Amino acid sequence: MPGLSAAEGAAWASVLRAHALLTRQLDADLRAVIGLTLSEFEVLLHLSWAGGERRMAQLADDVVLTGGGVTRIVGRLERLGLIDRRSCPKDGRGIFAVLTEKGRKKQQAAHRIHLEGIRRLFLDGVPERDLAAISRVFGGIVQRGRDGNGPGADGACGDRTVRAGDRRRR
Repeated sequence: MPGLSAAEGAAWASVLRAHALLTRQLDADLRAVIGLTLSEFEVLLHLSWAGGERRMAQLADDVVLTGGGVTRIVGRLERLGLIDRRSCPKDGRGIFAVLTEKGRKKQQAAHRIHLEGIRRLFLDGVPERDLAAISRVFGGIVQRGRDGNGPGADGACGDRTVRAGDRRRR
């Protein structure tokens, strides 16, 4: 496999650095103001989007974590009283994560902080005319993962769907 061209290497390095810087600062904002990590917030957010409950395996897929990773996060959120776990009423084998009222309030408060961070750290520095291109490029990467030809082809992304409105709210 040939190496990357200068332009390819610069683009890839920019993606990695931007992702690291954005997630580190968004995580720090949430920890400082709300007391949640970015990953914990993502779990609460996806539960909210799913109507308040989700099978653990689906939740792991939603937040692109391993089953063990989401189990650890859900365990911490459960200890904080933000989530409950319950068995699947149909077969008893599956476990659901269920957002509590306290969890819903925490998610809503965290969401405001998160959106402020997205605006300050990302949107304020990106001209409106570039947003469609960014969505097209990264949306294509996500789609190739769903199709088995890119990131997540090993099943990490599974049938995860991103609704158009979710991108703005996230």
